[in-house]
Amino acid sequence: MPCRERDGYDDTRNKILPAKMPYTRNGLSDASTDTAVIRRWWSRWPDALVGIVAGPSGLVAADVDMGEGKDGWYSIDEAGLELPATFSYKTRSGGDHYVYLDPKTVALGPTQGHVTPNGVVLHDVDRRGGNSYFITWGDEVPADRTAFAAPPAWLLTPAEATGTPFDGTVVEWFAKCAPGEPDFMFEQAVSSIPTEDFGHPKMIALQRAMVGLATEGWSGAVWALNRLREEWLRHPYDTQENRDDFDRGLRDAIKKYGRFPPAPADILSVDTLPLMAKLSPEELEAVTTLPADAENPAALRQRGARVATIALGAGLSTHEAAVLVLRCAASAALRQHADGGVGEAWAIVRDAIQSPVLEDSPVVMPEGAPAPEQVDESGRKQPALLTVLERARLEDERKELAAEQRFLWWGDEFMWVQAQLNSPITEQYYRLNRWIILSVMLSPYAVIVTKNGTILPLNFYGMILGPSGTGKSEAIAPIKTLVRLNVTDSPDIGGNATYSGLVEKLIERDHKASWFHADEADRALKDWSNDKGEFRGMKQGITDLYGGDVPAIQRATKKEISGIHARAYLSVLLTGVFDRVTDAIEPGDWEDGYINRFIFAIGERKPRTRESKRPGLMRKGAGPARSSEQTPVAKWAQEWWSRFEQVRKAIEPEDPKDPMWVGATDEVLDRHVDTIESLEAIARASAHPERLDPTFTRLEKTILKCAALAALMDLSPDIEMKHYLIALEQAEEWLANALLLVAATDESPRVRRVNRLVEIIRRAGGFMAMTDVYQLDGFDDYRDVDSLIEQLKKQGRAVRENAGTPAEVIRLTKGRA
Repeated sequence: MPCRERDGYDDTRNKILPAKMPYTRNGLSDASTDTAVIRRWWSRWPDALVGIVAGPSGLVAADVDMGEGKDGWYSIDEAGLELPATFSYKTRSGGDHYVYLDPKTVALGPTQGHVTPNGVVLHDVDRRGGNSYFITWGDEVPADRTAFAAPPAWLLTPAEATGTPFDGTVVEWFAKCAPGEPDFMFEQAVSSIPTEDFGHPKMIALQRAMVGLATEGWSGAVWALNRLREEWLRHPYDTQENRDDFDRGLRDAIKKYGRFPPAPADILSVDTLPLMAKLSPEELEAVTTLPADAENPAALRQRGARVATIALGAGLSTHEAAVLVLRCAASAALRQHADGGVGEAWAIVRDAIQSPVLEDSPVVMPEGAPAPEQVDESGRKQPALLTVLERARLEDERKELAAEQRFLWWGDEFMWVQAQLNSPITEQYYRLNRWIILSVMLSPYAVIVTKNGTILPLNFYGMILGPSGTGKSEAIAPIKTLVRLNVTDSPDIGGNATYSGLVEKLIERDHKASWFHADEADRALKDWSNDKGEFRGMKQGITDLYGGDVPAIQRATKKEISGIHARAYLSVLLTGVFDRVTDAIEPGDWEDGYINRFIFAIGERKPRTRESKRPGLMRKGAGPARSSEQTPVAKWAQEWWSRFEQVRKAIEPEDPKDPMWVGATDEVLDRHVDTIESLEAIARASAHPERLDPTFTRLEKTILKCAALAALMDLSPDIEMKHYLIALEQAEEWLANALLLVAATDESPRVRRVNRLVEIIRRAGGFMAMTDVYQLDGFDDYRDVDSLIEQLKKQGRAVRENAGTPAEVIRLTKGRA
């Protein structure tokens, strides 16, 4: 199976995963000997390490650690033992792996600080056996199994009995669950169920977490799982397919994770010394010492999570991990803050299972430790750029102003108005569009200029992605309404121009704001990338025009614009469906400065309340609205237009070609360095730093642009900390979306289409009539679909049956799809 070559940010799960951890979703459970599967893995992760699951492979390995204070060979020599010659190789850290045949005479599992059958502890010597895996670092592969010798007796200490997965029925499992009112752990689990729509992976993750809590002895499993089922099947998703999906997922979760221990231990009564003996000196240091910021509860909890991660990585059970967390120095300090008891220890362990903490505060931010990951309206986690105190500062200011019926800034007012006029709204769309509005209204009057002379125009390229019916068109309406108020010089230049046509328009609008919107973003991206179509040159042109420089063109028929270099303040807004847009993005588009110029708003369909379904109809002559110009939308647009006019008059330069320069306070500049270092850390830890580095470089500048526009709305010539935090708050969402899109475009569009077709057929039961396949959304091109199926046939993943007849079907090959 493929394993991570370094600590990496998992874009699909929004968390950092450690080196040597499997790339595959189900970890070592996905390990395979299927040649086609293995080829597919390494075509996706060509630099992946090779992981070998010991037990199923009939192997057991001795892992001798060396370096950084470790000396496993010394432990072996000191005990008078030796490792017989066998297939072996050096590890990356300088240690050795000695791989032997598993004799199958005794149950073997993984050990850390291996203990021989007669009780001798071998520090820095581990065993990989049973249902555990090891990384093969060698350059050579044995020709056959004769390369593996029999293991020494001292390596064959029987594994402690750990039981087996639960093999009873769901009813029998529920009968074993602890009775009584729901414990706080299940209450926390239920509170984590997204309030808006959520997908299959989230449902499965919650089922597994709840099953795990039940096996730990917490009461409330029936209540919690029923609550999860109700949310999964809320209107309009109460279908037989979704009910079966939930029941199937629960059966699998119980089968895999539902084993109850013989007697759940009371963590207050467990002796910590044997547990600490399983840790290295460096790991013990995390247990027994405090973090640098020992007065900060968030930093103490983070250290507790680090202890939990260490304990779980050392092979300790969740009970044992909770013991160490409860007894560690950080928890003792946390109890001085009226927290840090048994419940807090369990909560820290549960969170560490989902999001391992590899080190204390990898990115140091001012004003306290970083805030925990935030959750957006769709239930997705998003990385935090604001610190805990900064987030609290914004929340407190908003609360104080709300009491006076005022807003922190114009963008908050915009969101409040849209929520009143368009309930329910997809907030992500409107949050992006408010910046487009500010750019269209103010960008010609102010810029950011760096010390090296680079000019940053306050423009944006945005992309709104979501299913049909989620309000993408409605979200654009406020922009169009405001643009129409400029009856003499509309900045809307249309969205279907060729590159030469676009350049002509921008030369005509020299030093003026321009914007265009194009629907079907996937078609636009494909057209722009086509070097032979009418839009040839558009991809590179859009990339170059982002910075505002418009190249001169030579026109015999339009001498008034021929040979003129112009300055553009161009904002672009594309709307489309997520899957279709990812199919139009090549992995390399992130590296060449094209796609990473865009910021993304990603929305999902929301359930509608009965009140939101009432048509908000108005009649002329009835009530205050006597004409279309006096609708609430037009009223707010007119009010905002007047406000923008006031700002423009205050900042408008005497020479239109010499816009105002927006500065920033020293406090903001220092804080921006912290942001850059945060983004650099995320990129370094990701699987694709080569794509995220240029993407985050653009995001750094986008943050400054947003902060500058917020400052201009306050008539401030400098970005102050309030304006910067507003921009940073928005950037967290865009950062999460960029990570999601980089992950979604990890493979080529064709590979993604093939895999999507396989998934659709798999969900349909593993086979589908060809007539139905041709009617699938996005698969209506007969020749394209036929070529995809031919590719599946060549890969051995599918067969076509009854070819050339009305009964023709495509059937997935069992075990290989």
